[in-house]
Amino acid sequence: MTLWRWALSNNDTQTYAIADKRVVWIQVVKGNIEVNGQTATTSDGLAIWQEASLTMTASEDSEILLFDLPAAD
Repeated sequence: MTLWRWALSNNDTQTYAIADKRVVWIQVVKGNIEVNGQTATTSDGLAIWQEASLTMTASEDSEILLFDLPAAD
C-alpha cells in the first residue's frame, strides 16, 4: 500500500496514474473535489478501480488522502 496526502488549492488540477492490478481509495479530509467526474466533499470516500488514471480538481482549498492498494485476486 502507498499512502499520499495531497493539498490542492482552489481550481488546482492533479492527475494520478494507476498501475495495473491496483485500486485507489480517496478520502476527502477537507474541501470539495471532483474526481473523474464524481464530486466528493469533506469526509466522503471514493473507491476507484478499472481506471488507468485519475483527474482531480479542487473547487476550494482541499486536502485528500489517496490510498494506492493492490487489487483483490
